[in-house]
Amino acid sequence: MDVTGVESARLAIEKRINALGKISFDEYAVGFVLALTILAWVFLGRVYGLATIALSSVVALFVFKLVKWKDIEEYVNWGVILMYGGAIVLGTALDRSGAARWLVNTALGSVGGSTVAAFAVFSLLAILLTEAMSNAAVIAILLPVSIGMAEKFGLDPSVLTYAIAVPAGLAFMFPMSTPANAIAVSSNYITVKDMVKGGVIMCAVSWIVFNLFAYFYWPLVGIGRIG
Repeated sequence: MDVTGVESARLAIEKRINALGKISFDEYAVGFVLALTILAWVFLGRVYGLATIALSSVVALFVFKLVKWKDIEEYVNWGVILMYGGAIVLGTALDRSGAARWLVNTALGSVGGSTVAAFAVFSLLAILLTEAMSNAAVIAILLPVSIGMAEKFGLDPSVLTYAIAVPAGLAFMFPMSTPANAIAVSSNYITVKDMVKGGVIMCAVSWIVFNLFAYFYWPLVGIGRIG
C-alpha cells in the first residue's frame, strides 16, 4: 500500500490530544515526582539503590493523594512479586547453607585436569545457578573458587572470571531468574510454561555459543587461550 501523506494521522493525534483537555494539577505533580525520581536514580542510585528510590516515589504519590490504592492494585501482579521474593530466599539458602559451593566442588571433581572441561563446567554452573540466584550472588560464590583453581588448570584467572560473569547474565528459564523475565510473564502474553520451554533451549544454545566463542575468538583478541 502506497502512503501518500500523514495528514489523517496528524489530525487523529490532534483530536486525541484535544480530548485530554488541559493538564491538571495532579498530572503536573505526578510529572514532577517522576522527574525527581529519574534525577535521584542518576545521582543517588549508587548510594540508596534504585528500588529504594522507586518505592519512596510511590509512597510520595500516596502521601500527597495523587493516586489511590485502587488505581494501583489492579496493575500489580502480586504473584510475580511473591515468586521473586521466594527466589531471593532460595538463593540466600543455597549460599548460606553451602549447597551451592558443594555443587561447584562436586562438578569440578569430575573434570580432571582438562582446561576446556573446567571452563565449560564453570560457565554451565553460572548459567544454572543464576536461574535461582541473583547474578551478584552467583559471581560471589563461583569467583573465589575459580580464582583458587585457576593455577591447577593452568588458566589465566581473568579467563575464568569471564567464564562466570558473562553466563551469569544468561537467565532465560524462570520468571524469578531476573526482573526482565518477571515483567514478561506479568504481561500475561506468555506463561511460565512457555518461558521454561523456550528458556531451556536458549540456555543450551547460549552456553554452546559462548564456549565456542571463548575457545576460538578470545585468543585472537588477546583475552586468553583456554586449551
